[in-house]
Amino acid sequence: MMNLCVVVPSFTGGGAERIAVNLANQYALSGHSVVVVVFNGFGPYREQVSDSVKILDLKSSRVRYVLPRLLKAFREIAPTTVLSVVRLSNVMTGIAGYFYPAARMVFREASTMDGVLKLPPLKKWLMLRIMQIAYRRADKIVANSEGTRRSLLTCGVARQDKVVVIGNPVLPANLEQLSSAVASHRWLEDKSVKVVLSVGRLHPLKRQDVLIRAFAIVSRGLTDIRLLILGEGSERERLLSLVEELNVSEVVDIVPFSQNPYPYYKNAAVFVLASEWEGFGNVLVEAMACELPVICTDCPGGPREILRGGRFGVLVPVGDVSALSVELAKILTKETKVDLKSAKERAMEYGVSAISKCYERELL
Repeated sequence: MMNLCVVVPSFTGGGAERIAVNLANQYALSGHSVVVVVFNGFGPYREQVSDSVKILDLKSSRVRYVLPRLLKAFREIAPTTVLSVVRLSNVMTGIAGYFYPAARMVFREASTMDGVLKLPPLKKWLMLRIMQIAYRRADKIVANSEGTRRSLLTCGVARQDKVVVIGNPVLPANLEQLSSAVASHRWLEDKSVKVVLSVGRLHPLKRQDVLIRAFAIVSRGLTDIRLLILGEGSERERLLSLVEELNVSEVVDIVPFSQNPYPYYKNAAVFVLASEWEGFGNVLVEAMACELPVICTDCPGGPREILRGGRFGVLVPVGDVSALSVELAKILTKETKVDLKSAKERAMEYGVSAISKCYERELL
């Protein structure tokens, strides 16, 4: 039996935090002793942590206070295994791990290194150096896609013999129950309209601006469609300004993140992810599991792997508004059809129960 410590920065609405909760709950259900150590324990996912999982909140709102508190936590908990799931917690866990050699340490890397490589030269050098030092402490690094693995190796962050590719444990055991809940948005309850859905934080790399521009083009010919973006983040005001500029405010709505997005997938007409890059693409799996056709940019990271090169969804070039608008119109008018049953079968490969067993082989 493992005495497992799962490290995560917070319980906010990111995919990595959801994965941390999914794995912690699954291992506790399997009889392991599990403690989630969180830098600052706010966020919607806190309520989803099982009663069988202990939460240790470091209550550290500033990164510089995390390291001593994290090391103290390790010494108090005395874990045999530490699993960190986010780049920030990986760095802090790796540095603390040099002073706590007793535990096996496994880091999950959630994304390609594209974001780091786009930093100014000095910041890029510093971040790469810090990651190289911290990740050296890991006994194993789990890359969530082949693209992420290649990126880590190319940047010298990890050794080839330490990296293994395991997809994200996205789908919970109670998927059917979650997806059968009532969708609260007015458009999803209106059968006379078709909803284009996107789920994800409002961040420049997610390129919701490309989606809005493509939707605006399609909406000129298809008046019964609506765009619903589910998420929160720094780009909100800029995106709302773009909606006003394109004169589509009556047919576009941006709403806060929901703890249970599955009813949104279940009642939409098509799902779109327009990112510049993705480590994996949890939302693609969620949409496919709900038998919702998906369109995604052919970006670095996991989407091409999840969609098997376009077999289970439509791939379009990154940043190409015209191509996205064309494919969006084809899906909405059913000119393009996706095998939704096969896509769902593909998505189910990323269930928590199945993926947690793959992780467990690396943790023990």
